[in-house]
Amino acid sequence: IKINEAIQAAIKLGTPYDLELEMTSAKGINKWVRTMGVPVKAGNKITKIRGIYQDITNRKEAELVLENERLRLRTLIKTIPDLIWHKNPDGKFLLCNPVFESFIGVPEADLIGKTDYDFEKPELAEKSKQRDIKLMLNNNPVTYEEWVTRRSDEKKCLIETIKSPMFDTEGKLIGILGVGRD
Repeated sequence: IKINEAIQAAIKLGTPYDLELEMTSAKGINKWVRTMGVPVKAGNKITKIRGIYQDITNRKEAELVLENERLRLRTLIKTIPDLIWHKNPDGKFLLCNPVFESFIGVPEADLIGKTDYDFEKPELAEKSKQRDIKLMLNNNPVTYEEWVTRRSDEKKCLIETIKSPMFDTEGKLIGILGVGRD
């Protein structure tokens, strides 16, 4: 096995290392390994390295599957022609799609971590907050229609909104998913 440059640098400095590397076995099989080690000195000279290699191929493959799934979902969210947003239980935005960005006139990067109070009139923000609280208490999706003004052109639009509670794999509430259609 060829020693990675980062391992070589750690050995020269005499410092411990903990790295994840993709390696090819003698049989030509690609594997991911985690290697941890520490150079051992005799006087001022490094005489050996004490360490381990752990096969982490299964974990790395699972991470790749998960990342591909995230990319697929993100692409889906970006291409749906409806307004889509996700808030945490405190009402802070976690994501939105380009249609939502255009509708409210705020890029996603400026929206993340903020609430409706940062972008709407206080009475509208409070109305949305109360709907979200009721939704979270009942743990059931809600559907409603309302007239709202699109910021990009100040046009009034009748939006049908569906908000659904979102749960993690253990059943804990992690937020609200909203979908709005003009």
